[in-house]
Amino acid sequence: MVISYYKGGATMNFLEKLDFLMEKYELNKRTLSQKSDIPYTTIDAWYKNGYEGLKLTTLRKLNDYFNTTLEFW
Repeated sequence: MVISYYKGGATMNFLEKLDFLMEKYELNKRTLSQKSDIPYTTIDAWYKNGYEGLKLTTLRKLNDYFNTTLEFW
């Protein structure tokens, strides 16, 4: 399966990629939190405040859960 990282001809940002994967795996913020071991408050804060302070350890948890690479994000 090929996953497109582009939306409307532009590269997708972090939240667009996260939304894409959450939709693909039928997850909401709560279930993603439970399955990836990332606190719900962290995931919710990305949507409310942005993701500029994203920690590498948290990104690795997303990689592990979604089977992606750091380059994906």
